[in-house]
Amino acid sequence: MKTTTYIADISKALILTEIGPKRDPATLKLFLGNIERLLKAQAHGVRVIGSSTLALCHLASGAADAYYQFGLHCWDLAAATVIIREAGGTVIDTSGGPLDLMSCRVIAAGTREMAMFIAQEIQTIHYRRDDEN
Repeated sequence: MKTTTYIADISKALILTEIGPKRDPATLKLFLGNIERLLKAQAHGVRVIGSSTLALCHLASGAADAYYQFGLHCWDLAAATVIIREAGGTVIDTSGGPLDLMSCRVIAAGTREMAMFIAQEIQTIHYRRDDEN
């Protein structure tokens, strides 16, 4: 598989995200705060395009440089993780550690440096794990 060319410079990065299913005031404050932190860090742009699947496809194709989300389920991430890694990207947990498919949180980026930068900038929005009853 041909790998996609990605950038590592935040000032040139298009970062995608989705709001997630929680819309209570505290969650929305965290969500908007995360976008604000990335913009203050000089990200070129942060977009909510309305579909996590489409956002992950944009990342895998090189049309975007990073994606993060809280509340995304394992069935949404499993195949996308393989595709992004095959394209030369990286997929990690929002803590900066290895991806835990059951945690309902993810950062996917073209470079590990970009993923780690985002992990350091954003605050976690807590969701129930997929493997909890």
